[in-house]
Amino acid sequence: FGLDDAVYGPAFEAAAHHNLPIVLHVADPPQFWKSDTGRFGWSAATGGTAGAAAVPSFERLQAQAETILNRHRRTTFIFPHLLFRAGDLEAFSRFMRENENACLDLSPGLYFYGDLHRRRERAREFFEEFRDRVLFGTDAMWFEEGHPYLPLLGLEENLTGARRLLEFLMTGSSMENPFALTREEVPMIEGLALPARVLEPILSGNFSRIVGTRPRAADTEAIRGYVAEIR
Repeated sequence: FGLDDAVYGPAFEAAAHHNLPIVLHVADPPQFWKSDTGRFGWSAATGGTAGAAAVPSFERLQAQAETILNRHRRTTFIFPHLLFRAGDLEAFSRFMRENENACLDLSPGLYFYGDLHRRRERAREFFEEFRDRVLFGTDAMWFEEGHPYLPLLGLEENLTGARRLLEFLMTGSSMENPFALTREEVPMIEGLALPARVLEPILSGNFSRIVGTRPRAADTEAIRGYVAEIR
């Protein structure tokens, strides 16, 4: 199913009814679709063999995200990693203005450091304008050994990523570009040194307002049933 398939509609509407934001990971860095090897999508980065028919284009996935935003205006969607659109802040700003139910998180998708550094003053303006719809995120991955799909990161590695993002947002310090695919072009990046009025909502205020400060009660029987069903 595509992200905009009707099968998901009732879930998106139920989330709006219960005031539950949906975190929706769309696509991946655009560089993952650009490869001289003839591979597409994730496979351009992982060495897989997926072909064009198996992996939708970056543009198609972004169009699906816009469709559901328009179709479910009462539902709040939080898109991680700045929706992988930090490379064109003008178009991204228009997208944010047209879709007031779209929020973003800054889980340190490593791709965006170089993009934001290249347009540092424009990036500062972007965060100023949308400071009430951007949430800090760590992208920390707490998986057990043997997990087959995503990297196994320890405590220090997870904390390093979070500290790097904080330093990038809060200071003007120079640091090494952490994204290997753009490091040759942009070896060093400079932090944004955002003002306190922008940092406060991004680092804590927006999460408290949108998600809440107290965990919601869980239906443990429903969770057990779900886990049993997907095993």
